[in-house]
Amino acid sequence: SYVRNCACQVRTFRVVVGRTMAHVSSELLWQLTKKNNCFLLKKPSGQSINGNRAVQFTTEPRNLAGVSNFKYSGLCDPNVVGISASGDRKMAVVVDKKIGKKKAKILLTKDFKRMAKTVEKEVANAGFRPDLKKAALAKLSCVHRSLRVAKK
Repeated sequence: SYVRNCACQVRTFRVVVGRTMAHVSSELLWQLTKKNNCFLLKKPSGQSINGNRAVQFTTEPRNLAGVSNFKYSGLCDPNVVGISASGDRKMAVVVDKKIGKKKAKILLTKDFKRMAKTVEKEVANAGFRPDLKKAALAKLSCVHRSLRVAKK
């Protein structure tokens, strides 16, 4: 659900505390789970990339980049999309989309151009999460490349 507060939208979630439901904003939920959840891949301290702080990776479902930050989080955002290979390892890609409590899965089995067009339509053009368009197409490319069979 969306709540108007000071001319900005705050996304809220329901968190079960005992038997009661509490409404928590997605920003607060991110602050509570960003350093400690079961999906984090923790590196030893001191490792960094290019002198910057170390990148924190994650294995969250519906996280397109595999990086632990608020933009790509599959846990904290009510509108998320995930791209993965189908379970039978054939040339099929599953687009897993969640809007609030509603979930939808789309099975893509056509050629790559048609898959890219469908992903672009589902992610960006529908007003869903246009900021994730580039990451979704990159993930689709990686998953499609991993499913190709080498010619003998």
